[in-house]
Amino acid sequence: MFIDGLYTILIEPIIQIIEVIFMIFSRMLNNGMAVVVVSVAISLLTHPFYMMAEKWRQVERGTQARLARKLRVIKSVFSGDERHLLITACYRQNHYHPVYGLRNSIGLFIQIPFFMAAYICLSNLQVLKGEPFLFIKDLGMPDALIPLWGGVNLLPIVMTLVNCAAAAVYTKGLPKKDAAQLYLMAAVFLALLYDSPAGLVLYWTCNNLFSLAKNIALRVSNSTNKGGSLPLTPAPQAGLPLPPLRGDSPPQRPPSPIPPEGPAPEGIIDAPPPFPAFGEMENMSSSIFDSPVGGYRRNLPLRRHQGKPLWGLVCAVSLSAAFYLLFIFDKGYYVKRAALSGCFILVCFFPAFAALARKIERKYVPASLYAARNGPLFAASALILWVLAGIAIPSGLIGSSVEEFSFIEPFASPVPFVSRTALQAAGIFLLWPAVVYALFSPKVRFYGTLFLAAAGFIALLDTYLFAGNYGYLTITLTLSNDEFSQPFFIVLLEIALVVLAAVGAALLFIRKRKWLFSVQIIALLSLCAFSVFNIVKIQRDFTRYRGMAVESEETLTPVFTFSKTENNVLVVMLDRALSPFIPTIFAEKPELNETLSGFTWYPNCVSLGPVTISAVPSLFGGYEYAPALMGTNNGTPLVEKHNEALLVMPRVFSEHGFRVTVSDPSWANYNYKSDISIYEPYPAIDAVKIIGKYTKHWLEKNRDVRVFDASAFLQYNLLRFSFLRIAPPFLRFFVYDGGRWLAKIGETNRDFSLLTLDEYTALDVLPEITAVDEGEGTLAIITNQLTHEPAFLQAPAYRPAAAVTDRGSGPYAGDAAYHANIAALLLLSRYFAWLKEHDAYDNTRIIITADHGWGSQHDFEGNITLPNGKALVNYNPLYLVKDFNARGPLAVDQSFMTNADTPSLAVEGLIPDPRNPWTGNPIQPDKDNGVTITTSGSWSPDGHAKYAFKIAEDEYLTVHTDIFDPANWSKGKKPTDETDDP
Repeated sequence: MFIDGLYTILIEPIIQIIEVIFMIFSRMLNNGMAVVVVSVAISLLTHPFYMMAEKWRQVERGTQARLARKLRVIKSVFSGDERHLLITACYRQNHYHPVYGLRNSIGLFIQIPFFMAAYICLSNLQVLKGEPFLFIKDLGMPDALIPLWGGVNLLPIVMTLVNCAAAAVYTKGLPKKDAAQLYLMAAVFLALLYDSPAGLVLYWTCNNLFSLAKNIALRVSNSTNKGGSLPLTPAPQAGLPLPPLRGDSPPQRPPSPIPPEGPAPEGIIDAPPPFPAFGEMENMSSSIFDSPVGGYRRNLPLRRHQGKPLWGLVCAVSLSAAFYLLFIFDKGYYVKRAALSGCFILVCFFPAFAALARKIERKYVPASLYAARNGPLFAASALILWVLAGIAIPSGLIGSSVEEFSFIEPFASPVPFVSRTALQAAGIFLLWPAVVYALFSPKVRFYGTLFLAAAGFIALLDTYLFAGNYGYLTITLTLSNDEFSQPFFIVLLEIALVVLAAVGAALLFIRKRKWLFSVQIIALLSLCAFSVFNIVKIQRDFTRYRGMAVESEETLTPVFTFSKTENNVLVVMLDRALSPFIPTIFAEKPELNETLSGFTWYPNCVSLGPVTISAVPSLFGGYEYAPALMGTNNGTPLVEKHNEALLVMPRVFSEHGFRVTVSDPSWANYNYKSDISIYEPYPAIDAVKIIGKYTKHWLEKNRDVRVFDASAFLQYNLLRFSFLRIAPPFLRFFVYDGGRWLAKIGETNRDFSLLTLDEYTALDVLPEITAVDEGEGTLAIITNQLTHEPAFLQAPAYRPAAAVTDRGSGPYAGDAAYHANIAALLLLSRYFAWLKEHDAYDNTRIIITADHGWGSQHDFEGNITLPNGKALVNYNPLYLVKDFNARGPLAVDQSFMTNADTPSLAVEGLIPDPRNPWTGNPIQPDKDNGVTITTSGSWSPDGHAKYAFKIAEDEYLTVHTDIFDPANWSKGKKPTDETDDP
């Protein structure tokens, strides 16, 4: 547990940085060049750390060299306790302790997490498998470029030679033991990386080349300096470049003619130390803005005129990259390319920005602030960002739908998702900032604290003031509304507010530090209270939902029983199934005309709502439960009305002698997971949960199928959802990345998760959990969400596969929703074939419908825009009906229908004078004068009041006769007798 936590805090933030850089440049270039870019980017990113680490190493070398002679004399003259006391006194009076020897290892300590992160990330990149680059045939395998002895890997050898060359350049003039250590390390990494994938070795080789080229360039450029010292970088252990020093080690005083033996001369212990001690390096760095070129400061031996060629090269590369993105590279969203190009162009203006920053610094920042105590402000700023991104936002997301995040293996409770995200955020906002704060000068600490304070202000502003309305989020972190574009003036306003928040934080930081600290403490305490509330709610709700977990069943026993002598009714509700796919599905699979013989398709069908919570009640209960009427019965909570609707058909049929079986009801008791407790008072109604019950059994029979690991995905990417929330709105589409969330590279089909397989198997096993007898007629109601959890499947059978290599060739082959829709109909057709074989098809009325439609990436014929700007496809559900003894290929009926016609069609000719058992009103169609629908996308019970839906005036529409004719649509009226919470 401890090791896993340490890995999450220390290593995972670096892995995510590597992945994001690789993802961006692999799209612009290719995977091989992306590895090279990642190598250079990480080298530049770690440059300041290694520069400071080398300063400490230089200090330690000088201190030990100065003390070595004194210690040698003491050891040669004294012994026993006297020697120990003198050595201790020597250390104390020179402000030194043996533990300071660890300063030589600071660079190594920094290298270890970067080495581990790169090794873990690049060794497991699926996209490098089989990827060629230059002379390398496969970046995912050892290169085997030398055809001897079965193939000798050349890249590791090249990496080692470069390492040795860098060691030779760096250790020139240093003791031989230093050179030996670096050569030994080079040999160690040759052994470690020899059999590693070529992509990983390419990364280290490029790192070494970068470091070697920099050292050689600095040696050549500084060789012309008069008396100039030579700032070099030591050979990078594990391929990570170390920075140039300001100069050679401080000159040592010539040794005094002290005899090797005899008493220690006076002053041998109390000589003043010419080197700073471990905690005394505050003045070793100048202003962070004193850099004319890149990260080199003014007092480096590298002079301005020597830096111009290097800076010219940087500008040329940046401008070339911007030109390539704008005018040559034609993939991806143009706004993203333009923004990235702008970043490259801005690099060329860095000297101007640095000069402006220096002027602002001299004018507005008193020098005394650098010596002020920035620690409390730094800690408060870092804690605000950590609690916000690591705990408050993810716990708020999970707390909004605890059921959805529960029972995801290997966790039952969703709390571990929050704790894992908190650890990741701790690495990003606490650990690594603390490393910077500890290693660098007071001036760097000052500006680092200022940056964190401003970032905290902006993050709070974006999270709670610019929350945005992006619909709901699925378990795979897909937004139902991923439209991030905004009017230009809104973007300008958001930028202005962000800048204002940053300036306000800076002014408070410089002028009113106590005020700023007070505001931070209040914000931090509020975030902590909010987080604790969310976590308590998560645990409380999970405890309540614990009993709803579906237990796996190894053996299949009958759940549904149909009569082959009496009439049966089967209602199948496929959540979010789309009617416009039907012509393409039947064109691709003409055999469905036989397996679905007798069915009639009603394309002119509308749902009364665009989400399950508003559309399901009317589907199962009829027009009395239309969204516009759900709030008219004052004093009856919405959840009770919803439960009544789910019970209308089961009660009517069971009270007239039919056997009734209901599976997986939607939002019963307003629980996200199926809750069958509402049927317990009715012994004649058999309620079951089959979704997820047979998945393990199915996987045992299909061992080659790999399921996307939703748990690992959430543990890794919930933090990226936090970044979406804290990012300014005009940057959020970068983070969301079209639903990919800059996600882990090379993972398997993210859409094909256990949620999808649970729904798929529930339909696939229907023939095995159904029995036929000669008893009473049956009403079976099956709810399935395969069409709500779409994934790409293997064509032409559209079944799960280890790797989907064939998506079909139809017009919707690239649409996962189409795959789910056609798979659902193919599975149902297999079920109906089984009913035919067992003489229970002709005497069964079958209604296949959906609660609502859904937007798709494709434009459907007739997908008109409604009066309030919504698309018709969101309200055009699948509606297929087969009556008793119907035969023949698919028929098409353009009659005006709604899915609220389902109860009246189900009881037609079977139940005399059918009436709603709750109200006593007749069950019959009510659409002669058109219907009123809602376009509100508020999908959760938490988004509505207790007694009525919270639906705005402009979210009601009316339609009649032909839903595809815009003239038949008009704005509806909000019911006047809607009531809200008292």
